[in-house]
Amino acid sequence: MTNTSLSRTFANPPREFGIFPFWFWNDDLEDVELLRQIHEFHAKGFGGFLIHPRVGLSRRVGYLTDEYFRLVRLVVEEAARLDMKVVLYDEGSYPSGSAAGQVVATDPTYAARCLIAKQQAITGPAQGYWHPNLGRGLSDELIGVVVGREIAPNVLDPASLMVLPVQAPELVRYDLPAGNWRLIALWHVYSGGTIRGVFAEEDAQHALAPAAGDLLNPDAVACFIRLTHDQYYHHLRDHFGSTVVAMFTDEPSALGRAPKRGPNPWPFTPGFLDDLQTGWGDDVGRWLPALWLDCGPRTATFRQHYTNTVYTRLERVFYGAQSHWC
Repeated sequence: MTNTSLSRTFANPPREFGIFPFWFWNDDLEDVELLRQIHEFHAKGFGGFLIHPRVGLSRRVGYLTDEYFRLVRLVVEEAARLDMKVVLYDEGSYPSGSAAGQVVATDPTYAARCLIAKQQAITGPAQGYWHPNLGRGLSDELIGVVVGREIAPNVLDPASLMVLPVQAPELVRYDLPAGNWRLIALWHVYSGGTIRGVFAEEDAQHALAPAAGDLLNPDAVACFIRLTHDQYYHHLRDHFGSTVVAMFTDEPSALGRAPKRGPNPWPFTPGFLDDLQTGWGDDVGRWLPALWLDCGPRTATFRQHYTNTVYTRLERVFYGAQSHWC
């Protein structure tokens, strides 16, 4: 393309490079009204639209139901007749990755997970046993227990950090010299995080808000893709790559919204410690208290390493699965 033709294209770009609105789908959707709105988009020069199921969708329509996909096909076919493009949205409201709670409904172990800490102060010299069970549920898993000398309030001497052996059932024996000590039990638990759903009673902070899925778990993500991407392709395969040009994913959250476990939970999933160990050099288990306490000069570095590991796994497991699917 010459500079002159490129300049003309920028001055009067084709419709497909124009604005694509987020087209919120809520209330009780009607064929005639949906088609009317598409023609309004077209008349105003929009190159296409993004179908966005939102809070307030009627129970009659539902989400990922036969009626829902009938309406999706209706508007995609109309867009094709008008030479418009369609971007599909991969969730019922947001954040993405849970299929409006259907991922966790398929398998409760696919719920979002996190790492939390339970702490106990000990003044030495002291010998004894600590049973740090949270009493929250049989699914809670004790990852490990670390002890460290407390040299100031909430500050541990990094050289003193030591992993203590755990005896069944979740019992830890300690034998500590003089000084102030802190025992930290690291627990792998379900975060209790949610997403915004599509029905009025499923909005954020509501008791019926859908459970968030574990975006760091390949099996949970595969379930999400089967429920969403595969279903869209099943109903619209003849329009993929022509009218349907993209799939939009919205602000995925490894913890979900408003996680209920804590305080200060960190994203976690089975196998995450192996990822975390890569590139750290020291035993990563003894450094986990640094997520909540000051453990010396490497505290900020460890927290950044943990955060980077979460994002790297999210990229590989969640975004990577979608990229492969596309």
